[in-house]
Amino acid sequence: MGRFDFFMVEIPELKRERTIRVYLPDGYDRGRRRYPVVYMHDGQNLYHSEDSAYGDIWNAQVASDRLREKGMPVIVVGIDNGGEERLDEYSPWICPPADKFEKVHGLEWSFGGKGTKYSEFIVKTLKPLIDDKYRTKSGRKSTAIMGSSMGGYISIYIGTRYPEVFSMIGAMSTSVWVEEKKLIDTIRESKLKYPMKWYLDVGTNEAGDRRKRILNRGYVDGSVRVYGALREKGLSDEDVMLFIDDGALHNEKEWAKRLPEALEFLFGLNR
Repeated sequence: MGRFDFFMVEIPELKRERTIRVYLPDGYDRGRRRYPVVYMHDGQNLYHSEDSAYGDIWNAQVASDRLREKGMPVIVVGIDNGGEERLDEYSPWICPPADKFEKVHGLEWSFGGKGTKYSEFIVKTLKPLIDDKYRTKSGRKSTAIMGSSMGGYISIYIGTRYPEVFSMIGAMSTSVWVEEKKLIDTIRESKLKYPMKWYLDVGTNEAGDRRKRILNRGYVDGSVRVYGALREKGLSDEDVMLFIDDGALHNEKEWAKRLPEALEFLFGLNR
């Protein structure tokens, strides 16, 4: 078992502060080895149920330990979400409430628009701090970013905007339907760097009610179209993976089940 290191950081790009939750793999304090890093959104939901906004967790430390057992220990950097600011920070575009999927999902207000500054915080403020504070492998080939729901949405955006920083992108149960066209267009217009690996997944019951067919199909179809846009960029099926999990819901328990395999795919341990 590794150890945790939690601390506060300033977000000058958004004029606020945030808790960062780092998991250092077992062996970090013994030796001089440098480690790959995976940055994860919704950091308070990663490790401990008492910190989680919903009570359930990703068990990211367990997934990290599993990678270590397979010879690829990684540092996990959890970035707490901003609570009421979460949706604003996880989309670079202001998302109007008129979309049919949003109505089904019960969202009756617009949100978003701060995702660009949140992304800049990660790349320009947080990553340099992490690379200075810990023994990381700082290059793009050793750096991943991932999240779920709107955390997956902003991860896709960051991957297209900063391919020189991140070579591995994970997006689980992504709310592609929020502003699908803009997200797909961003992928198509991006100048990706290679090699690059993308892990996508989605459940068929993300809405938690099979009767909500429109929203459930919105999740699945949106992820399929993201996958297609990435393949159009020249990525092979060894570079981009889409896993459709039959019956899976939209919660941390489901993401915890899929996280180990997601990380193994991104870090090349699935071959």
